[in-house]
Amino acid sequence: MPGRHSGEAQLELSLAEQMLLLMEVRDGQLLSGGSLSAAAALVELALERRISCKDPEPSTKLPMSRKLVVIDPNPIGIAEADRVLELMVADSKARSSYSMVARMAGPVDIIIGKSLADQGLVERLHPKGFVDHSLRYRLLNREAQRSVRESASAVRVALAHTTDPRLGATVDLIRNGPDLMSGEAGSGLQPTLLFTGYPDDIRGVIESILRAAGVANSGAS
Repeated sequence: MPGRHSGEAQLELSLAEQMLLLMEVRDGQLLSGGSLSAAAALVELALERRISCKDPEPSTKLPMSRKLVVIDPNPIGIAEADRVLELMVADSKARSSYSMVARMAGPVDIIIGKSLADQGLVERLHPKGFVDHSLRYRLLNREAQRSVRESASAVRVALAHTTDPRLGATVDLIRNGPDLMSGEAGSGLQPTLLFTGYPDDIRGVIESILRAAGVANSGAS
């Protein structure tokens, strides 16, 4: 199960927390996930059927242009996802997946960075004279990162045999991430979704979110 790692306490990491642990830009230094972290939180909400696309299936719109709406305002117990849900309810305006990924990147990054720091997995870095406003962290628990990587690799190998949408989403998030994470789908040369087992009622929503993340990350690379 991705998110489990060895140690005195067994921790279950959210999709966004897993993505941050994989965002290593140099030895032991992590860069905030930005659009990928936001996409991960939105995927969590889609998997729990809290959000959907405003336009019905099949849609003639580009996936990342489809507008996201809240269909169930009840929290799911994942801090960053619940914050995104709260902000979407307060906004009350349907926005495209691409716009939503950009708008939610900052709030999600702050929450998952603090959560991982509180768990002793990372610590926040404050580089002097740094123009880039992205949040940066030092990795404190290499075993936790290794466990996430190994779990994702194992799931990818067995992707055709798993029926768990959350496991499939883990691999698809990584594929649509920046190049340093093995981003391959953002270029548009590969399918956005590799996992084929998403339920019909959420497949289009997840495709929309991941396509937005893939385009955002390909443009930033």
